[in-house]
Amino acid sequence: MTKATKIIVINGSTYLGLEKILKSELKCDQLSVYDVHIDSFFSDDSFKLVDSLCPDIVWINTTSRNLMSHDPDHFLATLESIWERIPLTANIVQNNFEYCRHSISPKKINQINTVIENRSKEKGRNFHLCDINQLANNIGLDNWYNDEYWYSFKIPYEKKYVPTVVDRLGRVISKINNDIKKCIVLDLDNTLWGGVIGDDGLEGIKIGRDDPLGEAYNDFQGYLKSLSKKGVLLAVCSKNDPDIALAGLRHPDSILAPEDFVSFKASWEPKHLSLVEISKELNIGLDSFVFLDDNPAERDIVRRNLSQVEVPELGSVVDYIAVVDRQDYFNSEDITEDDKKRVQFYKDNFKRNQLKENMEDYGEYLLSLKMESEIEEFSEIYFPRISQLSKRTNQFNLTTKRFETEDIRRFATDENYITLYGKLKDRFGDNGLVSAVVGQMVGDKLEIILWVMSCRVFKREFELAMFDRLVEKCRERNISEIAGIYGRTEKNKFVENLYQDLGFELVDTNSGDSSWKLKVHGERNEHA
Repeated sequence: MTKATKIIVINGSTYLGLEKILKSELKCDQLSVYDVHIDSFFSDDSFKLVDSLCPDIVWINTTSRNLMSHDPDHFLATLESIWERIPLTANIVQNNFEYCRHSISPKKINQINTVIENRSKEKGRNFHLCDINQLANNIGLDNWYNDEYWYSFKIPYEKKYVPTVVDRLGRVISKINNDIKKCIVLDLDNTLWGGVIGDDGLEGIKIGRDDPLGEAYNDFQGYLKSLSKKGVLLAVCSKNDPDIALAGLRHPDSILAPEDFVSFKASWEPKHLSLVEISKELNIGLDSFVFLDDNPAERDIVRRNLSQVEVPELGSVVDYIAVVDRQDYFNSEDITEDDKKRVQFYKDNFKRNQLKENMEDYGEYLLSLKMESEIEEFSEIYFPRISQLSKRTNQFNLTTKRFETEDIRRFATDENYITLYGKLKDRFGDNGLVSAVVGQMVGDKLEIILWVMSCRVFKREFELAMFDRLVEKCRERNISEIAGIYGRTEKNKFVENLYQDLGFELVDTNSGDSSWKLKVHGERNEHA
């Protein structure tokens, strides 16, 4: 589920086997569980331990049981004090509070939850909401609470829901680690409409407001359409004849149309093979996919062959929206203008790939694109997009560092940093802002602390243009040497040789990571 490393848990309750559940559910390489009751957390020894462990994540695992036994306002003040004591380097994950069946009014709980939600939206602090309230509401309070467990063992709710809570935590951590999903791959028959179009014909499938089942499919399509407008990619993977499959999307009551999809695979090939083809076609990882199919056999085959792909269980179409939405697969916060244009970006890229396949000489292909670039110092209008690019980019990310919008603002306004953004357009369309570089000046040296580039412009030699401009900026600032760091991950092997290809000299290596340097001369570098 996640690649997060060191976690400290501050518990407001007792959880039998919590460490085992966390290790299993979160698949952490390192896991430190500091299991202490929240009332005892303010001892100096407690905070010394937190400081010494240097956690990546501190999960404050509270429930409304804590509010029942304390004055709610005082307990909130306690939480706020804890937040301030946790090191700024750690990500705080704070549960909100589910409604109580008695004792505390929903109004008071809403007030406390609003404080937590507002804190999670503040800039400059790695604070994240774990929405236990929504989870409890989905389950139902009568099923959620088990008074016997509380009074006997201080377990705050039915123990079978502990893994469910941990799974919710896992979703939050996935966002912290930028393991968000980018693409929904959809079956067609009985997934986007009711019935089998090859058997029932266009007039026989269920879609539209005139039929109860058709209305449910109509609403689901509308939900998918709204996700697409936020930048979530839609693709089709159907066992069908292409012409017949496309006909279903041309139904007069269909909300989705063929042009809403960035990839359309309709064939009789095994679906896991088609998913691999879609991944290659879009140049995004299989771990970015959510696969939706009404057929349990098809779901099982994909799970067994492609463990990276998220495959939720689907029952009745009336529950499709809830199944997808409750999993919180997609980061719908801080939507940028580039996000809204993402579908068009990929459609334009499809046209580029078609052109490339029809041309034998790659250099000729690049020239035929008639590319135009804009490479300038960071501008405030682009701060959110640059931050987003740093957090979401995995393949072309040399340092693997992630930065918030406020960090980007600080770099842009500090004369000790050199900043560059890159935009690229060609005869097929505008790719938007696709690259960013940040270098910190230390004396007469420049240390690259961020260099990212979107996969949508891979193999277009845009990295050379970015670096050429960076070298120019270094000469203007009398920088004599550029230092680069490559932090190796499973996903960024694409750029492991970039510094070498640019003429850098290897300084040191350690477990796959490497450091490099390049002397900056008064003349144009050979690579550029």
